[in-house]
Amino acid sequence: MPHPSVILKNLGASARKSLGQNFLVETGLTSIALDNFFTEKEWAEKGFLEIGPGLGAVTRLLLRKSRSVHACEYDKMFAPFLKQEFPEIRDQIFQADFLDISPEFWLERKISHVVGNLPFYITSPIIIKIIRDMPFVEKAFLGLQWDYASKLQEDKLSSISTFLKTMGDVAMVKKIPRGHFFPVPGVDAAWIGWVRNPGIPPDKVNHYEIFLRGVFWGKRKTLGNSLINNPHYPEHPFSAGWPEIVKKEKGISPDFFQKRPEDLTLEEMILLFQKLEDFPGNSGCI
Repeated sequence: MPHPSVILKNLGASARKSLGQNFLVETGLTSIALDNFFTEKEWAEKGFLEIGPGLGAVTRLLLRKSRSVHACEYDKMFAPFLKQEFPEIRDQIFQADFLDISPEFWLERKISHVVGNLPFYITSPIIIKIIRDMPFVEKAFLGLQWDYASKLQEDKLSSISTFLKTMGDVAMVKKIPRGHFFPVPGVDAAWIGWVRNPGIPPDKVNHYEIFLRGVFWGKRKTLGNSLINNPHYPEHPFSAGWPEIVKKEKGISPDFFQKRPEDLTLEEMILLFQKLEDFPGNSGCI
C-alpha cells in the first residue's frame, strides 16, 4: 500500500485535523493485536464493521482474515477511494456519519464485531453508541489516544470507564507509538479490546447511562451533590424521582454520599444504581 502522503496527493487532499485524521502507516503491531484479540472462528463466522477506515490500512488487514467486512467512512473524498481500492466490498462501504446511522441498519447486516481507530473528539459518543444502542455487538477493537486508553485501566472511575467496565471486560491490547501514524500526532495511541459481559439487565442500559451522566456531573463535587443537583435526571420520567431518593438515603448513610464519584468502586456504583431503580431483590440501604 502506498504511503498515505502519496495517496492524499493523488486525491488532491490533506489530513484534516478537525476530523482527527492520522493515518496508520506501520501495521505490524496492529495485525498482531487483531490476531490476538479475535479467534479464527470469529474471523470465519462473524460480521465485522470498521468505523472510520480512512485510507484503508486496517481494512486491508481485516479483509485478509474475514469474509464479511463492512465500513463506515465520514469523509466524502475517502469513501469513493475505498470503493475503488476494495472492489470486493464496494457495496459494503458506506459514506456517512456513524453516529447518524440507526443500529437496525447494522443489525440487518449481521454485524457483531466492531473495529475502529477513533478520532479523539468523538471517542466517547461512539463508544456509548456501540455499547448502549447496539446490543448485538459482542466485541470491539478500538484505537484510542494513549492517555484516554490508560484511564480506562485505572481503578479511579470516570463516566465512560464505568460504563465500559459495567457492560463488559476491557483490556489494553497494544500500545502504538505515534510514529506509526501520518501525520505524526502529538501523543501515542493504543488498541483496546472490549468484550460484552453486561453487569446490568439489557433493558436498563439506557437508564444506567443517564445515571452515570448525573453521577459525574461537575468537577470536584461530592456524590450527593451530583446526584441531587445535576440537570440530567429531571429530563427523564424514569430518573425524575432519583434526587428525592438520594436525599432520604443521605440521612441514613451520610459518609457514603460525601465521597467523590471517582472514588467509588464499580460494585458500589452498580449497587447505587440498583437502589435508585429499586431492582427486585435489592434490600437495605447504601
